[in-house]
Amino acid sequence: MDKPKSAKLEVIIPAYRMHSQSFINVLDGITEEHARQRINGQTNHMVWMAGNFVNVRYGIAYILGLQEEDPYHDLFLWVKHWMNNLTTQV
Repeated sequence: MDKPKSAKLEVIIPAYRMHSQSFINVLDGITEEHARQRINGQTNHMVWMAGNFVNVRYGIAYILGLQEEDPYHDLFLWVKHWMNNLTTQV
């Protein structure tokens, strides 16, 4: 979507693209071991947070007019069933 349908989107689209790069930068250097840890077993681990973040971005992209769907959407419908199998407590 290089040419927005609305002038208001001229601000949103560059911000969305910048946000994409920021997301990549934040994850740089995180090991898989650290990404699967939950502090005191109470928080979501980074694997889940990153996946949820991407899932939400697909929703935002849909609102902006993109028709692609998150291929992992189903993983976030029943989070507790799979999340508990991927955790390590710190």
